[in-house]
Amino acid sequence: MLKICKLSIVLLLALALAACAARGAAPTLGKERSARADELYSEARHKLAMDDCEAGEALLVKAVKAGSPQAAFALSHVYERKYAENPSAPKAKEYKENADRLLHEAAGGNYAPAQYSLATRYKDGDFGPGQIQTAVDWYKRAALNGSSLAQFWLGYLYNLGEEVPLDYAEAAKWYQMAADQGEQASINNLAIFYCWGQGVPQDWAKGIALFESIKGTDSSDLWSYNLGVIRFWAPAPYGDKAAAVKAFRATLGTNDGYAESALGEAYAYGWGVKRDFKQ
Repeated sequence: MLKICKLSIVLLLALALAACAARGAAPTLGKERSARADELYSEARHKLAMDDCEAGEALLVKAVKAGSPQAAFALSHVYERKYAENPSAPKAKEYKENADRLLHEAAGGNYAPAQYSLATRYKDGDFGPGQIQTAVDWYKRAALNGSSLAQFWLGYLYNLGEEVPLDYAEAAKWYQMAADQGEQASINNLAIFYCWGQGVPQDWAKGIALFESIKGTDSSDLWSYNLGVIRFWAPAPYGDKAAAVKAFRATLGTNDGYAESALGEAYAYGWGVKRDFKQ
């Protein structure tokens, strides 16, 4: 069985915000970005990296007022962190509202990481159920702004067709955009598409080449396992059951029993190895 890859969602803060507490009234993102916005944001990052939270946050506030969507995104994390520390605190509701507002403003300011983060929040139902189309809209904005993660997730959603209409061609389009940026999960899934002819013309050589480009580069050896599956079932001249068995052996214990199951089947039928029911 080939394994379609799903990325884990881990939103990493670019700044050292974990220890920072939100102080004072939350600013509103300036309507026009001033020449000082980027400079203020850069200074804020430096202060926060030096654990000078008070000075760093003050600079973030100035940067937000100057129109920096990056600063708005960073400051939204400050309020989100403060809310998470004590959701029952008297000002918790205010912190949460400020965090959500600043995230929306940063996304509206055409900042791709904020757009991707906001899309994920809508997908996960953080703003209420039934928001998948809003999530898709924000994923598309982030994807068109160059976010490979957003491109992957659009491909994945259309690939599964569980929350949006199943559309392999649309999935392939977004996977390709992410793959062009080296996003390995997208390369894996796109390789499967080429091998099976889903959403793209079937092309065993191209699919195998995509798998070969990423095998051995992930901790779970998923790419190598999938390449083994393709080698196992591909027609001549692309199939190579002995090479497939070798790939399965190399990935034993790393893929929830998939490699063990495939290897057992190979021994049971004598595919690529001498038939051996004990094995």
